[in-house]
Amino acid sequence: MKKALLIVCTVVCSVFIVSAQQSSEQVSKIKQSLKAIDWTPKYKGEVNVGYAISGKNFDWTSSYSDSDGESESEAVGKMQTVFSRPLIETIHGVQVGPYLFVGAGVGLQYYCGKLKDFQELADIAAEINEKDKSPERWNAVMLPIFADIKFMYPVNDKFTPFLNLGLGGTVGCYSSVNCKYAEDGVELSTRARGGFYCDFGAGFRYKMLNVSLGLQHQGFALAMKESESYNGESYSAQEKFSTKINSFYVKVGVNF
Repeated sequence: MKKALLIVCTVVCSVFIVSAQQSSEQVSKIKQSLKAIDWTPKYKGEVNVGYAISGKNFDWTSSYSDSDGESESEAVGKMQTVFSRPLIETIHGVQVGPYLFVGAGVGLQYYCGKLKDFQELADIAAEINEKDKSPERWNAVMLPIFADIKFMYPVNDKFTPFLNLGLGGTVGCYSSVNCKYAEDGVELSTRARGGFYCDFGAGFRYKMLNVSLGLQHQGFALAMKESESYNGESYSAQEKFSTKINSFYVKVGVNF
């Protein structure tokens, strides 16, 4: 019995010793391979074009405040419109070894979807802007500005899959509902605005080609301001309708 127990203990100890030696050799190989990698940051840039597809029904909230100190916020409910859009972006940064890219990007998105439940607002904007015809689409130009990070795993010199994360904000440049009226002490304006921006997806680089798909989250708001001055007294109020746009996107581009 004692001999059998001694044999078992010897075998177990031998297995542990061999495993420890193999693990030590593997760690040593990993350290050597990491040392062989050039970790010097190098410039990397890319240009992508794509299309983002959204739904049609969005939850909207309204926030109101005026110069008399009154304010309120409430859920408006679902309103129908289309926020699908073509896009173009350029990203520039540094490649740190073969596994990490860190940079910053700027894009241009054109909201070409139909206004639907916001058609009446576009009609008012067209009248104020003295347009002959009311637009039926947003025709909105949005400018995302964001930080970008990619986690990469090169399979070989030509093919590199990656995970992508972009975080930033969007600036509203123009839309069909933008308008401004000022006459006889009364001022009224409406403007489409952006908000928080997040881009998460996966893709690959093949030589100089980029292909990626994923989800894009973007804030969107309609800011309306009104002010009036009469006999030395003034009054102002502002209201904002806001929603969150979640879209599925596909992008294709080149890296250099």
